[in-house]
Amino acid sequence: MKKLFMLSLFAATLQFVTAQDYKKVQNALILGRVEDAKTEIDKLAADPKAQAKAETYMLKGKIYAAIFKTPELNAKYANAGAEAEAALKKYQEMDPTFAIAKEKDGLGAYFDMYFGFITRGTGNFNDKDWASAGENFATAIRYIDQIIENKWTSNNLKMDTTSILYAAYAFQNAKKLATAAGYYQRLADNKVNDTNFVDVYRFLLDYYSTNQKDEVKFKKNLALANEVFPDKSKEWEYYEMDLLQSKELKTK
Repeated sequence: MKKLFMLSLFAATLQFVTAQDYKKVQNALILGRVEDAKTEIDKLAADPKAQAKAETYMLKGKIYAAIFKTPELNAKYANAGAEAEAALKKYQEMDPTFAIAKEKDGLGAYFDMYFGFITRGTGNFNDKDWASAGENFATAIRYIDQIIENKWTSNNLKMDTTSILYAAYAFQNAKKLATAAGYYQRLADNKVNDTNFVDVYRFLLDYYSTNQKDEVKFKKNLALANEVFPDKSKEWEYYEMDLLQSKELKTK
């Protein structure tokens, strides 16, 4: 009986120590001491007991995402983005409903990752590092899609049209036309009709007529272009004529 009591007491002590360790991490975050929080979570994440808990990965993702978003801190901890991504991925595997993140203010990590990748993508874009810009915008889009899908924002968004457009531009400039077409297509499928987006339809019509010679996808996008920008119907006709001419040349 005494042995059972001692085992129960030992187990309770282990749980208490872990709870106290989580408290240290949370207190450091509340005080805005992100580097102190990093020190505590790194110690905790090395503990096999903590490695079995989803909360460990949620907190690690939250802390490393905050570092990743902050240029001064990320300069000191260059691998913060990769660490945050790995931790959040593991957390989601262990808690697919995000119950702990919702209860313990962990959803902000996903917003921090989104803003961190947007910042990097914008910097790459301004530096004309097109491939890196495209990849960073693409990752940012993945995070904002997750935020929108799970209704973690009060904004009535269907998608982040600006980031999608910049990803498409970047991949187009990097000569990754198939990837660019995928992002442009997403905008066209959602019938984005702001005049700043007219080039979306121009790219798709040119890509599927001249580059791919894909009549099915061309006709789909021609119908979308005419529906969204009917005032440019004459311009859309030129693309159709180009496709017809290329077909005629092919048969000769």
